Amino acid sequence: MIPVTKQRHLIDHIITAALKASDPYISIHSKIKYGNSLLSFQEHNYRLNKNSRVVAVAIGKAAIPMMQAIEVCLGKRLNSGLAVTKRLESEFASHKNVILMTGNHPIPGADSLAAGGIILSFLNGLTSNDLVIFLISGGGSALVCQPAPDITLKDLQETSDLLMRNEIPIQEINILRKHLDTIKGGGLLRVALPARTLSLVLSDVIGGDVADVASGPSVPDATTFSDCVEIFQKHGIASEIPTAVMKHMLDGSCGNEVETIKPGEINEENHSAYIVGNLDMAIGEAVKQAKCMEYDVYTSPIYIKMGVEEEARRIYQEFTDKVQSNRQKKVMMLWGGEAVIKRKGNRKGGRNLHLALLLAKYLRDQRGIYGATFATDGEDGSTDAAGAYFDFSTSMRGSQHGMDIQTAIDEQNSYKYFSQLDDTIKLGPTGTNVNDIVIMAKEST
Repeated sequence: MIPVTKQRHLIDHIITAALKASDPYISIHSKIKYGNSLLSFQEHNYRLNKNSRVVAVAIGKAAIPMMQAIEVCLGKRLNSGLAVTKRLESEFASHKNVILMTGNHPIPGADSLAAGGIILSFLNGLTSNDLVIFLISGGGSALVCQPAPDITLKDLQETSDLLMRNEIPIQEINILRKHLDTIKGGGLLRVALPARTLSLVLSDVIGGDVADVASGPSVPDATTFSDCVEIFQKHGIASEIPTAVMKHMLDGSCGNEVETIKPGEINEENHSAYIVGNLDMAIGEAVKQAKCMEYDVYTSPIYIKMGVEEEARRIYQEFTDKVQSNRQKKVMMLWGGEAVIKRKGNRKGGRNLHLALLLAKYLRDQRGIYGATFATDGEDGSTDAAGAYFDFSTSMRGSQHGMDIQTAIDEQNSYKYFSQLDDTIKLGPTGTNVNDIVIMAKEST
């Protein structure tokens, strides 16, 4: 059996491969081209004359590296830019005309409102000669906001909190956001017209498209106010929604509010959109790395999206089935997505740390099996860890430190548990955000 240090070294290579594949700077810098007054991204070309202005707007957790890539690729041809992100961790050696701002996350706040107003002003007055490059990543829905005129920031905050507490699926939350906020659902696209636009999107929405990330501020929206009313009714929360929000949705469903910009209202040749990184790309690169290490590698066909306890059982069973059918071989399996966890008490931890704890309990005394869970953005809950390493000895080693694994699970005290064992994975802010990844492996017998 290989030592724990080597197991972690192997896992770290897998993590590095996944993060590199979803690195927004690399994804953009390697594909965008500019020369001879022509800007190209894959098959789309934008001709720029001497009067054309090129401006960039970046919104989300990956806003800084995405803006950096554009600044490096375009140099002085970038006339101006504005980036709104969660925090400014490092120096950004930027073009003097790029403005950096922070918004609030996960609930929109005063900073988000201020950023939204500035972005709308920033995009005013553009012409059909101009080009706007939108750089969109996860977290953007909260980081930038501009409530509809009849809705207050407090209404927006209360609605966001209610949706999260009731575990409404993110796709449905995004539909609601698009009809509560003038920035979302193509709101920025509408303001930027008649300028041409190029949207480059780093997706944190499982199986989603460009319209799902950050509630699709720069692309058309096919959903309606009537869809929003149906979502409230479906989940039985209509009576809990702030009065102004419910009135806005009902008025919209009757045609008394302006709908979001729809597909078909724009010339798609002048408004292209691409996903530059997502969970599938990250896992795909991780699989390549694992195969180089001579593992038989498998990926689950099912995304992680249910409650954390249910997902732990499923992951363990899927892995056990693969091990049983490959008894003599080195086996590795990967899963991606985001489990749902209902927080209780004031213990530190997040969905990845808690999932690792549950899997460690299942693996008790099953020698030769090890794994890890991690958030690709480097942040699990309110901790400084991305996730944790675990193996067959995690429970035993916890006991040696005076900790009981079941008690830690019951109290959701995962951060303390793994910290005591020096088993937390600390990546720092990674500059990307494409959901979570789980890795499990077994050495050959």
